[in-house]
Amino acid sequence: MLKAADNFHLDAASFRAIAELAYRESGLTLVETKSSMIQSRLRHRLRHLGLTEFSAYCELIESDRGLDERSHLISALTTNVSHFFRENHHFDFLKENAKGRLTDLRNGGRLRIWSAGCSNGQEAFSIAMTLLDVIPDADHLDIRILGTDIDHKVVQFARLGEFSERLVSGVPKVFLERHFSERLSENAEKKV
Repeated sequence: MLKAADNFHLDAASFRAIAELAYRESGLTLVETKSSMIQSRLRHRLRHLGLTEFSAYCELIESDRGLDERSHLISALTTNVSHFFRENHHFDFLKENAKGRLTDLRNGGRLRIWSAGCSNGQEAFSIAMTLLDVIPDADHLDIRILGTDIDHKVVQFARLGEFSERLVSGVPKVFLERHFSERLSENAEKKV
């Protein structure tokens, strides 16, 4: 059975309104060839809000009462894909460069790393584990890792630092033993 929002099509005017707002709010550029993907990603928002047309959704997000919905829109439009040690060669590069910075860091130097688009935090945590592997006393040095993402929900997830067994499946065993602890969450899903 089709839900009400499934009967409606993302028309060109609504697409333009959504694309303009996404760009204005977050710098996202949406191209018309992705219209069906955008329609698919936003249908659940229309259902949740009890709306039956994309034009009504556009009216909402453009209004003052649609301020909260704008963050849901951006969240729905962004792709949050990450895993620990994704693009492993980047961490090899980081490891080699960190070794070269040891003397400077131990003599008062500083290191700043920005994980832009950090998603659920796996990249930022992978950076931290890589640095600790090379610089065991990193917590006593002036090293900072900043993780940011356009989607506030994934940043909140990252701040918790709790990952299911499935999410840590690619973490080397030595890092799991050194940097993670096991626990059961309230819903009995094993987390580390």
